[in-house]
Amino acid sequence: MNKTLLGLCAFTLLSACSGPAIKDTALIQQAALSQAQTSEQDPSQAIEVSRNLQINAQQEDLYLFSPSYMAQAEKEMAKAEDALKQNKPASEIITHSLTAQALFERGLANKALVTNQLKPSFDGIEMLKEINAHVLVKDDFEDIQDDIKDLILLIEQGKTNDATKDQKDVLADITELEIETLKVAHLTPAENALEKAEDADAEDFAAKTYEIAEKAVEKLEQIIERQYKDRQLIADSAKATTRLAQHAEVVAKAAKPLLKLNNEQAEQHILYVESLLDRITQALSHESINHMPLNNQSIALAQAVEILTKQAQSKQASAQWEQEKLTLEATISELKQQAEQAITHADSAVEAKIESPVVADTGDSKTSTPLTPATEPAADSILGPEATAPDASTDKPTEPETTESAADLATEATTQEVVEAAPESQPSSAPQVEAEETVSAESAESSQSSEQIKPVKQDSQAPISEETTAAP
Repeated sequence: MNKTLLGLCAFTLLSACSGPAIKDTALIQQAALSQAQTSEQDPSQAIEVSRNLQINAQQEDLYLFSPSYMAQAEKEMAKAEDALKQNKPASEIITHSLTAQALFERGLANKALVTNQLKPSFDGIEMLKEINAHVLVKDDFEDIQDDIKDLILLIEQGKTNDATKDQKDVLADITELEIETLKVAHLTPAENALEKAEDADAEDFAAKTYEIAEKAVEKLEQIIERQYKDRQLIADSAKATTRLAQHAEVVAKAAKPLLKLNNEQAEQHILYVESLLDRITQALSHESINHMPLNNQSIALAQAVEILTKQAQSKQASAQWEQEKLTLEATISELKQQAEQAITHADSAVEAKIESPVVADTGDSKTSTPLTPATEPAADSILGPEATAPDASTDKPTEPETTESAADLATEATTQEVVEAAPESQPSSAPQVEAEETVSAESAESSQSSEQIKPVKQDSQAPISEETTAAP
């Protein structure tokens, strides 16, 4: 009995899906029938899954990108829901639901293929929308949309090569429509302005002005046809061309009445022109210049405008400089504060280092003494390591004398500097003798207040002259 129902269901399904040919339609139907035979899914659940896929397909706009798949899938959805309402066998409901699900999924996959293969066409449609082709040339725009839909149908049917070939013609039509749209948007207003100049008899009363405008319109058309991608150039050229045509109309209307003027009317016309210039004079707070010819009046007014412009620019530059000055002063002040803070931190660090205890090495014992600012250079740092080296004649190291005063250490350091500065090759030179006499005098004065300093023995590798070692 179940096999008979499945056979009838298969016959009904295949008959219902015999619409527009879709790639792999037969395989989709057969797969749905096979799954329905072994499926234990509840019919209501199967329909719910199909509905979720339908919502997703609608959000992905499969009505455009996969119209055939979308149409047949929704038909299967409707049949599944009708079968559920009529309490038909579960296998029939599940078969329609699975078929709808497969069609929705194929439609989503087809969208990816369509968007990739027909990307140039879709980009062309977006470009036409940007220049308002869908508004200015609505019918032609819709024709191109229909052509793209035909390409999508070819891809749904698996005829991708045919779709690629036909797309070339669609792209050519898009380019033609692009040019046509630009003409409607930019050339048409200029042509309308030129027609108004013709209605004002510009060809007769403003012949040269009209000729210039007419040539500008022709050039604008050429620019649109040859440089249609340069939107800014087209817009600027269209604006200038339209104004030339409008100028021709204005000149024609102003020149035509002049041919009928008598003496009194001619005077009134000149006074009218002067009133126009005087309006500008008053706006500039300029003295009256109507005693000058009209040409000179225009020159004087132009010069006045230039002076005002330069004054305004000078004021603007001065204001800008003042602002920059304030900014610079604020920056300098901030840098000063940072420098003062850095100096304060450095002083604090030095004071902390001075006040911290240090370990003084005295040879045999170590004592911890506070570090104080040095008023006199230490003996070791002045005399160098050789001055404190042990006597070569004895094995015992020389013990440091702790009773030496600051004056004694200074005297000994002076003596050592003189000794080291004396050249070995000239022991009896005049500068050396003077240095020895100075050292002797200082030593004599120092010995009156402290015990006599012991002579410092030199290394055997650096011999000292007798005159040098004789220093007390």
